[in-house]
Amino acid sequence: MGAAGSAVVRLLQFAEINDTSAVSISTDGKLDLNNFNETIGSLFSGFSTSSVTLGAGTLTTDGDNRSMAEGRIQSTKSTKGTKYPASFSCL
Repeated sequence: MGAAGSAVVRLLQFAEINDTSAVSISTDGKLDLNNFNETIGSLFSGFSTSSVTLGAGTLTTDGDNRSMAEGRIQSTKSTKGTKYPASFSCL
């Protein structure tokens, strides 16, 4: 394990992750949407150092009642009205 955010998965196009996939982010992990929109099945991490960076993109989960225990979402756009899994904080 490295420093927080050192293990980055960065999208290079939209729809790279299967819409029903469960995504888990480790303590040094970061999911970078790179301004693309993405739909996933669920998102989980038990680490407050894990993060998701949206940029101008949108992350949609299908509401399979799995959520992130701790974590951060960073966005460059308004998040008003956007729904995130339980326990996400939006920066």
